[in-house]
Amino acid sequence: MQKKISIYVLYLLIGVFLWGGCLGREDDTAAQVVGLKCRGLVDPIGIDEPIFSWQIVSEEHGFIQSAWEIEIASSLKALETGDCIWSSGRVESEQQQFIRPIISELEKSFKYWWRVRIWDANSKVTAWSKPASFVLGIRSEEWKGLWITSEWKENSSMPYFRKEFKVEDDGREVESAIVYFCGLGCGDLYLNGALVDQSRVLDPAQTNYDKYALYSSFDITSQLIRGYNCLGVLLGEGWYGQGQVWGENVMKYGNPLFRLQLELVYTDGTIERVVSDESWQWAPSALLKSNIYAGEVYDATKEKLGWSNVGFMADKWKQVVVATGTIPCELRPQLVEPIRLIKELRAIKKWKDPAGNWVFDFEPGYRLYNKFPYCFSHIFHVLYCDIHLYYEVRHNLLFSLSQLFYTSFLLPLLPRLLQLPMRIQVLNLYFYS
Repeated sequence: MQKKISIYVLYLLIGVFLWGGCLGREDDTAAQVVGLKCRGLVDPIGIDEPIFSWQIVSEEHGFIQSAWEIEIASSLKALETGDCIWSSGRVESEQQQFIRPIISELEKSFKYWWRVRIWDANSKVTAWSKPASFVLGIRSEEWKGLWITSEWKENSSMPYFRKEFKVEDDGREVESAIVYFCGLGCGDLYLNGALVDQSRVLDPAQTNYDKYALYSSFDITSQLIRGYNCLGVLLGEGWYGQGQVWGENVMKYGNPLFRLQLELVYTDGTIERVVSDESWQWAPSALLKSNIYAGEVYDATKEKLGWSNVGFMADKWKQVVVATGTIPCELRPQLVEPIRLIKELRAIKKWKDPAGNWVFDFEPGYRLYNKFPYCFSHIFHVLYCDIHLYYEVRHNLLFSLSQLFYTSFLLPLLPRLLQLPMRIQVLNLYFYS
């Protein structure tokens, strides 16, 4: 009998212990905080200010958030250990969007980490969310770089630009390297011979360029090498330089130009900058024409292999020109997702038809004709249509299959239009969203 009582008492103690433990657990609710965004973007780089939002996942019907808490730290490790530079403490609120932290000591070009947890209607708290990050960009008045361009004449090719710079090998480590870049009408950024972001096209987004333009931000910390590096830029007309369709210069603001600022932040706190100025060089590119509506003309015989690599022989290149004309009064960070390539489409086979046209067969439903003899050294045109076919040169969005016409009512006829003669050289096409 005494043994049975002891067992009952043991069971009772275990039950009380488990019940008490449950009361004391922080993550007593099964809800989760997910989908952390800052300024409406996932882990953004180059924003104007941190504004937080999140989502809640819960199997509980009618789940209500009663309070939240946010922590910000200067590193991921510091965040995980609770060594934060700012904590909101528990804030009684159902709000999940447009939350601005009351903090003033945040530095630009520096990555910060943050996380959030919430309480439900019964004051049960969730576990901390997975960490997210953000990097502040530079304000319009903090730009040191100049708007630069090339010499422009009638029928000028699109320009290549290049600039070599040195990352000091003096024992200091690079904490971060952020490039802020605005190429108008659109521009591609290269580092040491490679595109910094291969999926990004038609950047930046269109604006009223006489009032303001948007800049994009790129984290190149992991792509830098000790010693000399080389930045390269290839410009296209985009919407800024479009003066061909709808009448000459009807929509044209000016010739392509760009502004750039690289901020190198070392672990000892020092900052070095590489900016767009008169020290940059330019040369005509293989991109002879680039119009957002009328297409591109690319001459592969004019390619300058290795033009954005360190050590490239650029002794015949010219010094850049400081841009004049319609210059945006203000530069703002681009707070929207860019247009990105989402699929690469390779030709399955190619053949020559009786009329002498080269036919490239990609996939069912996509077939292009080449009206000129196929040759890798030939000048070729890249044209687009409403289904958004896109070529490697990356600078055009076309709704027509010919430079002779432009109209949107052709959309229902696209299956037949895709059989029209087109001139193209390389077998890679891309879809983008």
